[in-house]
Amino acid sequence: MTVGEKSDLFHGGVSDHSVVSEGSSLGGPANSGSHGDAITAVDEGVINPMTLATWVDDTTIDVTIINGREGRAIKRQRNKSVGQIQRKISRCKNGSRKHRRLVMARKKINGKTKLALRDFDHQVSRKAADHAISHNTGRLVFGDVCCATVNLNT
Repeated sequence: MTVGEKSDLFHGGVSDHSVVSEGSSLGGPANSGSHGDAITAVDEGVINPMTLATWVDDTTIDVTIINGREGRAIKRQRNKSVGQIQRKISRCKNGSRKHRRLVMARKKINGKTKLALRDFDHQVSRKAADHAISHNTGRLVFGDVCCATVNLNT
């Protein structure tokens, strides 16, 4: 598998891997097992962006948990910085030189944060793709989180 095929996995293309939702079935050559025999379950979350589990053999499951702390830290820093600037903007007269400079500073912080979060999302998808490729995954099964809290006793 080439690098270009690896990057297609999480960027809209299916490449050598079939993407299947729970409860659905695929027919045809993509489901024949010719590309890999392992099935990887993927669960997306809020605290941890992705958790991947793959059966290695009959008794072992290899689990990869991708931590989302860095993304939350980036957002927290952005919110603190923008809050300080926004407080200063609220004290300025609209259209003044200081107001324009502060607005530009706020836009700069938001732009840098957007790029940092984009890079973080790329790192998450890259780690997930590496897990799938290293385990010779033939199918990815994504969990449905819509009813995850229905039967909880809390």
